[in-house]
Amino acid sequence: MNIDTKRDELSNWVLNLDEEMLQKIDELKNNDSKKNVIYNSQGKGLTKEEYVHHVEEISNSINNGAKTFTPKEVREYVLNRKS
Repeated sequence: MNIDTKRDELSNWVLNLDEEMLQKIDELKNNDSKKNVIYNSQGKGLTKEEYVHHVEEISNSINNGAKTFTPKEVREYVLNRKS
């Protein structure tokens, strides 16, 4: 496929995207110097620095007594909760 055909194909695809996907693409475009290494559960891209900071905050919360759950406890909760 030549470059013009690829551009047309991508242009048509972009024109039909929903707002959430357009936001992700805009983040990608604007983050040339800050590469996203991961996306959070809300779809927001995080740089390496932001992700490390996020993990450090979680670690500090746990060290300060935040409750944690084993995989077994999470599974029991998910399987037994009332809808």
